[in-house]
Amino acid sequence: MNPFHHIQSGMADTSLWMLLAIGVGIILLIFILIMIIRRHDIRSNGLTPIENKSLSGEQKEVLAMLRQQGGSMLQTDIADNIGSDHGYMVNILLDLERSGKIIRDWNSEKGAFLVSALG
Repeated sequence: MNPFHHIQSGMADTSLWMLLAIGVGIILLIFILIMIIRRHDIRSNGLTPIENKSLSGEQKEVLAMLRQQGGSMLQTDIADNIGSDHGYMVNILLDLERSGKIIRDWNSEKGAFLVSALG
């Protein structure tokens, strides 16, 4: 009979838990790194790769302007900055609003919609 059997068994259990904890830590670290890389996968225009592929040129221009602005803009100012017809711009903004990229709130003082980027 080995008098150290109980001690060796306890050490084996401890080693197993330590290995398990290290493994979970490594998996967690890899997950965090992937999330950081994905978060930084936003282009300098403020758009994600998916947005760059799926949106029209005008939609990209509007969304990039709003995100770079960092706040809200009047719908009329967006049309003026892009140099687009106001009626045409309304359709672009409605499409972006339906897709959940922007939100438009009526500003009664200015008599125009205030547009903000989401996401």
